[in-house]
Amino acid sequence: IGLMTSSCLSYKDVTISDFSGIKLKQADKKAVVFHMEMSIHNPNSYAIVIDKPKLRIDTGKEVIDGIQTSTKLKLKPKSTATYRIDVAANSDAVLRLLPQLMTG
Repeated sequence: IGLMTSSCLSYKDVTISDFSGIKLKQADKKAVVFHMEMSIHNPNSYAIVIDKPKLRIDTGKEVIDGIQTSTKLKLKPKSTATYRIDVAANSDAVLRLLPQLMTG
């Protein structure tokens, strides 16, 4: 007798709702490295591990792709938590975004 099961896990996007505690760690001509805290929500019924995530910031006026972190994140199921991470971005991208961050 064979037993066949199928798993119908659906995936919902993980969202970042807040940034805080932003501190500049390093800056040079090529990259800027920040330490920050992010509030991340996992709406899924299972844990998610994100290994070296790449982030994308869309302010409505400017989109910054390729923001990198070396932090591995483990998101608990159906949770919202604050994570401390270091992120690196291209210096030119940060300079384009800076005026919008300063004005809110």
